[in-house]
Amino acid sequence: MEWLKLLGKLILTFGLAMTGTLLISLLLSPWVPEEPLLWSIFPQEAAFIGASFLTWIALEKRPLEDMGLIAAPFRSFAIGSGIGMMMIGTVFLLLWPSPYLEVIAVRWDAAVLLSVLSAAFGYLAVAAGEEIFTRGYVQTLLVERLGTWGGIIATSLLFSFLHLFNPHTSLLPMFNLFLAGILLGVIKETAGNLWMPIGLHFTWNLTQDALSLPVSGLRLTPAPLVEAAESGPDWLTGGPFGLEGGVAVTLILLLGILWFVKRDPERFRIKGFFSAAKPLR
Repeated sequence: MEWLKLLGKLILTFGLAMTGTLLISLLLSPWVPEEPLLWSIFPQEAAFIGASFLTWIALEKRPLEDMGLIAAPFRSFAIGSGIGMMMIGTVFLLLWPSPYLEVIAVRWDAAVLLSVLSAAFGYLAVAAGEEIFTRGYVQTLLVERLGTWGGIIATSLLFSFLHLFNPHTSLLPMFNLFLAGILLGVIKETAGNLWMPIGLHFTWNLTQDALSLPVSGLRLTPAPLVEAAESGPDWLTGGPFGLEGGVAVTLILLLGILWFVKRDPERFRIKGFFSAAKPLR
């Protein structure tokens, strides 16, 4: 019965988010500019945030701090943002000397600035919406039921599933998205808040787009800071899915997971998925 209640909460929250996305999109449709991909992001992420808050407050009857939305977010957000930029930047710099990645041009003008800023707002909305729903709402409940690793793994499977219908998806990109979910989940548990994973998620996406590389098969920046060209093989560089689709990112994600786990080994000691479980509320 407890599992049915938990599953019902998750399904209800997801259903409210999807319904809210449709309603907000319909309400805003008369004013949406001719950039459907960028502007479709805001209704979706606002709906996921609203649904997560609504069901958390109404059903869990707990403060938002329990989801990881603690006060004073700036330091944790800045640290996460730096980590995300460094991780993607490292992959880019390692591939640049190879014959598979070429920097064609670097531009900096008003059009580039406006393009990157508009994309930044979009990716900030994506990071906030996805992290509040998956790591804040879902992972918090599942970690309490399954223990640390069980909750992180289950949430990461959901996170990768949410990207299943992105363009150019295949097995390796889905595996990397699962690993990205593991990394973000481990960081949330280590930091004790959502601000650090939100920051990492934000710059992880924005840095790729600013380098003119696809982000999970999508692009938001029409005038990127750096114009780069990938020439394969897809298993290494990710091809049309972006760096997230290649083994170079697989390695950086695994190293990131190991680094954060080693910072708090007792928390992540494997004692069985249910060892840290608490009764469902």
